[in-house]
Amino acid sequence: MLNLLKQNILFDSHCHLNDEQFDIDRAAVIKEAVAAGVEKIVDVSVDFASFEHAQSYYAQFSESLLPTLGIHPELTIPGSDLYDKNINEDSLGSITAKLEQLFSQNKTIQVVGECGLDYYWLEKSVKDKAEREKIKTLQQDLFKVQLDLAVKYRLPVTVHARNAHKEAIEILAEYADKVKIVMHSFTGTYIQASEILEMGMLIGINGIVTYPSAGELAAAVKKIIKEKKAESVKQLYTAGIVLETDAPYLSLQQKRGNRNEPSSIKLLSEILVA
Repeated sequence: MLNLLKQNILFDSHCHLNDEQFDIDRAAVIKEAVAAGVEKIVDVSVDFASFEHAQSYYAQFSESLLPTLGIHPELTIPGSDLYDKNINEDSLGSITAKLEQLFSQNKTIQVVGECGLDYYWLEKSVKDKAEREKIKTLQQDLFKVQLDLAVKYRLPVTVHARNAHKEAIEILAEYADKVKIVMHSFTGTYIQASEILEMGMLIGINGIVTYPSAGELAAAVKKIIKEKKAESVKQLYTAGIVLETDAPYLSLQQKRGNRNEPSSIKLLSEILVA
């Protein structure tokens, strides 16, 4: 992914092609994206199972895909769709060992993540304060393990930080000068975006920026683009903005109600640098 940032090409910096929604037509989806000018797709895993699924078809689409490996913070939250009871303080050592083994042996992995912190679903799902604090500590430990691996293997990181901007930034401050970090699905303020960019990190912008309810985000992104005089895709990257779909989720407003796909990166780029 690092090389893509230096080029004037379209790529989807965060997509979940390994989602089961794409099992029926993955080849057609990739073909459509390529036809739209999307040259690469970062295929993001959220756990070991999704990573293994992505590996099962990687060889068939290796020219288009950049696989990732990561443990999503929602796996630690009871009540989340991603919750995995086997990910806890006692299993942290074995999870770390498995991640280390995969990163050391599998050279197809090109990005670390999706990893990070999610206090949004934590606050909604876990009412006991002591339990919440315990899970926060687990999320932070998992996050740091994956950031350490990114440093070790010189790989960029795609970061999930929901309702945890302050805490994520505090952790990332120790890593920002060592690895390239993308704050996936950024929905914060102009001040938060400026803080991220000043640290040398990138913000991932997706279909949310087109929603009527996302006026503050749209204004912040527009202000950054104007300040940086970004008039092309490459200039967006230079300004610290990367494009993503988070497909099959977060369709652009113009395509609400339809499954999101990496081909929509083309329309998103035209909206931002028309």
